[in-house]
Order: sequence, then structure tokens, then C-alpha cells
Amino acid sequence: MTGPVRVVSAAFVEPAEALALDEAVVRAEPGSPVLVLWQTRAAVVIGRFQRADWEVDPAACAARDVRVWRRFTGGGAVYLDPGTLCAGIVVPAGHPDAALGVPDLDRPFLDGIAAACRSLGVDASSDERTVRVG
Repeated sequence: MTGPVRVVSAAFVEPAEALALDEAVVRAEPGSPVLVLWQTRAAVVIGRFQRADWEVDPAACAARDVRVWRRFTGGGAVYLDPGTLCAGIVVPAGHPDAALGVPDLDRPFLDGIAAACRSLGVDASSDERTVRVG
């Protein structure tokens, strides 16, 4: 990402609040890139165009008190828990990085997180969508 990036750290929030924050930042059409960080309790979040009946086992979710939520953007289903740091990057349409695809936009950010973890002695690796530790 080139240039300054504003960071919004919501810390620990309920899933509905976190998803609303992500959407609000996008709809606000910020003038410069914004990174939104949050954590939440156990939840499954599906993408805008996914079918919940194809992606989620309702009985397994109910048995574990895990609610299912839908985000306003696309993408795949993800399981979240308090050990997951969620990050959203919003790039204004006129920004030089706005034309990048998701993997190219995310890669420097994810590589940086993995490098920071390794510098702290935590075994971490990154791919085009995720940082994994342990």
C-alpha cells in the first residue's frame, strides 16, 4: 500500500457491530486508505452471494452457540473466534492501489504481520489471504 493509511482499531466487538463498522467505513468513502481491525466471539460469517444452506452446518453451529452472519461484501465463509484478528482494507477509488486485486492488495500487509510475529518468536506464515500461527 502506498502513502498513509488510517487505522481504526475496534478491539473486541460483537459480530453485528464489527460487520456494521466494516460497511460504514466503505460507505463513508474515505479520502485515503483505511485499515479496520477487530476481534469477536465465535461466529461464522458468509459472503454476500453465498447460500447459507450450502456453507453452514446449522446443527453444529447451534450446538456450539455460534451464530451465522452475512457480510455486505463477497468472499467465502469464515469461522471466527477470539483468537482471530480480522482486518479490512478500504481503498478509495482514485488511489493508485485501487486497481489491485485482493491478493496483491493484501500481500504486503499479510507479509508484514507474519514478519512481525516471527520477530517476536512466533512461527507464522502468510499466503494470499491469511496469516497462520502455531
